[in-house]
Amino acid sequence: MAAPNELENALAKAGTVAVGRFLSDGKLVDYRAGGAPVSQDLAEIASQFAATVSMLLRTFSASYSVLSGIPLVPVQGWIYSGGEMTSVVDREIWSILRTDASSFRRTPPPREKTLNELISLHGVRLAAYYSRDGAIVAHEQSMPLSQELRATATEIVSSVVATATGLAKAFSRLSEQPWTPFGTLIYSGGDWTIAASGTRWLLADAGECSIEEIYRALPW
Repeated sequence: MAAPNELENALAKAGTVAVGRFLSDGKLVDYRAGGAPVSQDLAEIASQFAATVSMLLRTFSASYSVLSGIPLVPVQGWIYSGGEMTSVVDREIWSILRTDASSFRRTPPPREKTLNELISLHGVRLAAYYSRDGAIVAHEQSMPLSQELRATATEIVSSVVATATGLAKAFSRLSEQPWTPFGTLIYSGGDWTIAASGTRWLLADAGECSIEEIYRALPW
């Protein structure tokens, strides 16, 4: 269980609007709000959304781990950025941040990187361009991953991005906060980190990669 000071420490981070602790079924256990008013009803909805995305990521990553032999579980956490907002889920704790006031602010906008530049980032083992329907357009890799496993991973990434985008649109309406258009989704589980924008995705060694470097390398 998260101690109260864990929530207070999370709330103290720059740009944080609210933090909460949730159970795997989406039940809100406790929450704290910063300068902006966040009702308990909204905190309960945030917990439900956090649990839904976490379950989706856990299901896909566990299945793909079995198929590929790449250990993507247990789930460590994930980050979603879209519109003017960012959500960080660290196991059982969610945080809502205003992106431009947080460590996730992106100024100036990053230049779009080539595949060679993406694959050269610390710890990145695969970088791919993909289409909206989940097909690989081009890729670079430095690990043995078959065409079939690349294609399956890309389809999963595309599906998760589409689901997260749909949930973000719904949460935007409920919270009256701008969570779209979709920007970046980063997942960490097992020994690996996966990051995706709407057109790029990366697979990186979690022990070697920099989340901050990957976050800023992907175009919005």
